[in-house]
Amino acid sequence: MSKSINILIVGGGLAGLSSAIALAKDGFSVTLIEANFYDSFRVGEHLSPDALNILEEFGVSKSLYQSSPTITSIWGDTKLYTSNYIFSIYGNGVALWRPKFDFELAQIAKQNGVKIEIGCRLQELSFSDKNWSASIFDKKQNRRYKINADFIIDASGRSRVVSKKLGISSLTYDKLIGLGYIQDRKNEYHNPIIEAVAEGWWYSANLPNNRNFTMLLTDSDLLPPTLERKKFWLNSLQNTIEIKKRFSLNSQIKINGYQANTTRVLQSCGEQWLAIGDAVMSFDPLSSGGIAKALHFSQEISMWVKKFLNNKKEAQESYREKIRKNLLSYFESRSKYYRIESRFSSEIFWYRRHLPHIIEQPIRLPPKVKLQLSLTYNEKSLKHFFNGIAPKIDTKHFFKVTSKPKAVIDLLSDLQTGQSYGYPNQEKIAILQLLVREGCLQLAN
Repeated sequence: MSKSINILIVGGGLAGLSSAIALAKDGFSVTLIEANFYDSFRVGEHLSPDALNILEEFGVSKSLYQSSPTITSIWGDTKLYTSNYIFSIYGNGVALWRPKFDFELAQIAKQNGVKIEIGCRLQELSFSDKNWSASIFDKKQNRRYKINADFIIDASGRSRVVSKKLGISSLTYDKLIGLGYIQDRKNEYHNPIIEAVAEGWWYSANLPNNRNFTMLLTDSDLLPPTLERKKFWLNSLQNTIEIKKRFSLNSQIKINGYQANTTRVLQSCGEQWLAIGDAVMSFDPLSSGGIAKALHFSQEISMWVKKFLNNKKEAQESYREKIRKNLLSYFESRSKYYRIESRFSSEIFWYRRHLPHIIEQPIRLPPKVKLQLSLTYNEKSLKHFFNGIAPKIDTKHFFKVTSKPKAVIDLLSDLQTGQSYGYPNQEKIAILQLLVREGCLQLAN
């Protein structure tokens, strides 16, 4: 069956390329399109040791990564802790220079029979008579052409190109953003380090090409105006204990922004298509291990494609359940890691992450119980609260509808009319439960 099936993969990052290689090895005819030319920086520089065996199976040259035996942290107190990979059965972790690494992985995909089209962007997509028709724009050749496929995989990362073409929206759970800077190495090779500060946390790692990447992660609504962000970044850097020792200050520093918030697509799959990697769920880099997960999932991709083609409905239900379980596991891990750090509990960034997440809340609100906004909350404080757990909630609308007692069932109905809510009813109930638990909503007489 595999040889007669044409698969189009949209996105040439690690998730797309590793899946393309696995599918080609299993006999599928695979075309992969990538919008860029593998010439720009990509976040994701450190790989845990459990994924190295997959890279070896793919034939990735060891010259493309550098051994990293430990990862260090200042988290929970002012001491420097070291986690050693010496006890891992897979060996050391590695540092990657993603542009070169992804480009070389694309060459390996070609050697395995994958047709790679770089500088090509999906413009239109349609499905009829059990067949996909994709209109592609080639930037280098300045031309449009069409590809027909039996199955499509969205591996386009956070941009979620296929899902958007199908009219599927995404949920956003927080406003985490990374502000990063690439510099020449100051000293000899250092292992990756994370360090907590009041406004968020820092990450620094050296790269195989004698460069260093240093990034502050915080919430976008806690940042000053654009022109003042460099000063904010440098002030926060000076508040670190260890990170600042690795950094060479100069007047030419240029800070770039990187999305790091937790999001998920509302529909992860459908008839003859599915989303993988960041295209289905994108996580906080603190707890996700996204690169390793993408590589591990590539070992299952052929199985899922065959299931989808043979038993559409059951396969879709199984895949959605897998995604749901992964999301629950992620939130458990994220909560665990953030709650270790208690020094900054009163700071907004940490307060938000110490809250039980909406997905952790028990659903126990009777439909006729009446709720009302607490007098201690105003519109501004309500917005700070929502930006940490459910940024899509329309704060003005919520403030208005909760200013008077409302039954839970009526409140849910009112929330449906707010702009861009997007959250399923189950999560809306969990949001209300959390608001009650935190004293934001009170039981009305």
